[in-house]
Amino acid sequence: MHPAADQPAPAAGPREAAAPARGNAYKDVRSLSRGLAIIEALGQLGWAKLGKLSAFTGIDRTTTYRLVSTLIEEGYVVRREEDGAVALSSKLVTISQNLNDNDLVSQVVIRHLSALTRAIKWPSDFAVLSRGALRIAASTHSESPMSLHRAMVGNTRPLFRSALGKAYLAALPPGELDEVLMLVRGWDGADGVDAQAPAAIARSLAEVRQRGYAAAEGTTEAKFSAIALPLVHRTAVLGAVNVIFMRSALTPGEAAQRYLPRLSEAVGRIAADLDGVSPDMAGPEAT
Repeated sequence: MHPAADQPAPAAGPREAAAPARGNAYKDVRSLSRGLAIIEALGQLGWAKLGKLSAFTGIDRTTTYRLVSTLIEEGYVVRREEDGAVALSSKLVTISQNLNDNDLVSQVVIRHLSALTRAIKWPSDFAVLSRGALRIAASTHSESPMSLHRAMVGNTRPLFRSALGKAYLAALPPGELDEVLMLVRGWDGADGVDAQAPAAIARSLAEVRQRGYAAAEGTTEAKFSAIALPLVHRTAVLGAVNVIFMRSALTPGEAAQRYLPRLSEAVGRIAADLDGVSPDMAGPEAT
């Protein structure tokens, strides 16, 4: 007997009965919400018959059958012929694999950068080494009343001259630093040229480590300076986070005195939150 036909569907529960009619748009959103609830439930239950799935989600059996049938048609759920039980398909695994660590980290980072910017007003960026450059992966420029820019995500920054780059490099273990420098020497552009001066790089990174934070004045844009700290999760250096300010308003030393404790606190909270995202998260790729 078909799993949905072995007994009559029960009457809708209080949640279904009390729902107001708000047109097709509302129904579509509600169906999506219920479909996601089915996916989440199967993620916890594994193989499950429709009765168990209905009871677990609180969705009536008729609706559960309809949602599961749609998910099967779209390839997100598979049905076991011998008993009619259903489970998630490998399609969701493929989708999750396309979400890389940098995407996951950025989702955590932006919440804390937004809080930091609300507190200090100046904008903040998070950058990672990705696709042959130091790239901004999250930014609060659009949220800051002190910023002249808005669309910053995806922009690149000088690896050896920006505060972000110096903070990231200075935090790398010696072996990883050597590997990154070797790769960067093969890059085109200013980073590739700068990488040919190992003595200058060593002096710059030694200053960062001694000072406890990275700083840059007008190296990316003439009117702006920045201070930065690395973002380290367990043993992996994931990137760096900065605070940007106008050179006419503050020196890097003054900015550090005012904002470094808050920046350090934000970085610490990000690292703590990352434990709940991916315990085996690795650092970004330089290639």
